[in-house]
Amino acid sequence: MGQIQLGTEDADIPGAGLVELGKVSLKSKALAKVTGHEAILLINVYTSRKKFADNLFDCGIFEDKVSLAAKTPIAIACKLIGE
Repeated sequence: MGQIQLGTEDADIPGAGLVELGKVSLKSKALAKVTGHEAILLINVYTSRKKFADNLFDCGIFEDKVSLAAKTPIAIACKLIGE
């Protein structure tokens, strides 16, 4: 698919609200493979499954250039599955 995973960052949010991301450590060997293109950021939102075994949210995603994500906060809408 032409994708190279550069790193992963997880954050727990106790309820509705904001989370600040940006503390991910990039894999330097993987980063060296990126040539001629700007890195793309993918943000997925899902329940942590600490209290329930199943994912309870149906959320949008963000997938675009890192430079775009750095300009402004990213809003990702979620609703309960089945709503």
